Amino acid sequence: MALILLISLPVKAEAGEVLVNVEIPTQYNSIFQGEAVLIETNIILAKGELDTVTDVFVEYTLKTPQGKAILTFSETKSILLRTNDVKEIRLPSNIIPGIYVLEVKVQSPGNSGGMATATFEVQKIKTKFMDKEFFILATIIFMIFIIFFIALYFIHKKIKRLERLGYKRI
Repeated sequence: MALILLISLPVKAEAGEVLVNVEIPTQYNSIFQGEAVLIETNIILAKGELDTVTDVFVEYTLKTPQGKAILTFSETKSILLRTNDVKEIRLPSNIIPGIYVLEVKVQSPGNSGGMATATFEVQKIKTKFMDKEFFILATIIFMIFIIFFIALYFIHKKIKRLERLGYKRI
């Protein structure tokens, strides 16, 4: 059972400003290649009118520690005052392990916008069947068994031939 605690903190913002908060739940702070990461986004529009719906453009960008964007997607949301959103992003199985930065940019009409970032770690998958060393070791053991049984076959064949020629086992 998960307990979610929401805390409201007063924040001072100028009219027309966009406040953005992005969080990655703690259980997703360290994930493996090919898994999904969960993103919680909170967007608050600081505006005077409480009855006007505003369309905002939200852009999500996943970046490497060097700043190279590897995944980008966007959406348009209609917001009255605030919105909370949860998204799941499935990472590719060939993603390089390391620390990644998720950047969320929000742009509202009138060129006001906001940005927030969150980081998480991608770890290498460690399974026996995908491990190169395991594959090499299994191949060597298999080859040793094949050579052993071939040698055993030829020894058996030689013993049978000698028995046919009149030699007896001791």
